[in-house]
Amino acid sequence: MSKESYVIVFAILLGAVTMIFTCVYKDAEIKHNQEYNKLEQMYQTKNDSGFLYLLKHPVSPLPLANTLETLSKTEEDERPAKVQELIETAKAQATEVDEQLMMFVNFSDTFSEKEEGEIINHVYYEDIDLFLLVSGPTWNPMYSISYRYWKSTPKVLDEYTREYLLSLTEELRSLDKTFTELKDSSNTQSLIFSDQLIGAKIKLLDKLKPHLIKIKQLNESLLTHYHNQ
Repeated sequence: MSKESYVIVFAILLGAVTMIFTCVYKDAEIKHNQEYNKLEQMYQTKNDSGFLYLLKHPVSPLPLANTLETLSKTEEDERPAKVQELIETAKAQATEVDEQLMMFVNFSDTFSEKEEGEIINHVYYEDIDLFLLVSGPTWNPMYSISYRYWKSTPKVLDEYTREYLLSLTEELRSLDKTFTELKDSSNTQSLIFSDQLIGAKIKLLDKLKPHLIKIKQLNESLLTHYHNQ
């Protein structure tokens, strides 16, 4: 066989091997994309189901608001055990409120496909400020109040703390009204089958954020007060 023949045979074999590897790669890529899309669909279904459940069954912040109001109105000579009992109740209730706020943000994460299968994010998943706002907005100040109370001698809640509690009570009641309005204005059955779900998520977070900002401002004011004492 001539040298030219060897070159031709080698070129043919190289082309065949390249074609085989290309086909194998494309097949693997297709399978990978199918698995990825399946996981994305499962993730989105989980988020949508969780969001709809929370929208239909929101945890009311009213019990926490009522406890804070009671705490703010305790007598100056109230038994420390009674005051601490109210604080511990508030901490437990605050945990439920904060967990719901965090879940609302997490479940509001929404994806959809653009051309060529590109996944884009529609809501606030990358809004770092929003995630910071729902990181213990009511539990953290309750912990600070509890710590300051037991460190104080005599054990009293100062006037500024009482005013803070009343202000937070008012904001939590306003938040409850927002939850009720959103629940009453949303038909959760129709949201399951329409693009209105994305709009409902955006609407909820737009309504939620002003409350969170107000609570953050109250908390910062309380911490500044404690720091300056």
